[in-house]
Amino acid sequence: MALAAPLILVIGDDPDILQVYVGALELEGFPVLCAQNAFDGVGLASAQQPDLVLLDLHLPRVNGGWLADALRRRGISTTIVLITADRNAKQWAEEHKADAFLEKPFDLGELIELVRGRLMRSA
Repeated sequence: MALAAPLILVIGDDPDILQVYVGALELEGFPVLCAQNAFDGVGLASAQQPDLVLLDLHLPRVNGGWLADALRRRGISTTIVLITADRNAKQWAEEHKADAFLEKPFDLGELIELVRGRLMRSA
């Protein structure tokens, strides 16, 4: 019996960018869930227990830092990768106990490489 591919949850507010991320991840064989706001993201993460969360730091109403904190408070130990154009990405990641960050702009190869690396570390 083959092992299931790791589940990835992508949380961001731009549907076009989400589609690009999802397409790239699915081409690599990952099943992907999407949420377009922090509240849906918390619900999906709680219900589905993804192996990795790609989280845009700048979400409407509630930022990704709040969401990362909320996931940790709920005992969700999934790998969290913050995605941001903010020059303080490393500081944000440390402050909100994210496992990694990816600073925009980046190419999809960097995204896939980071996802694979983080999943291997957490396995």
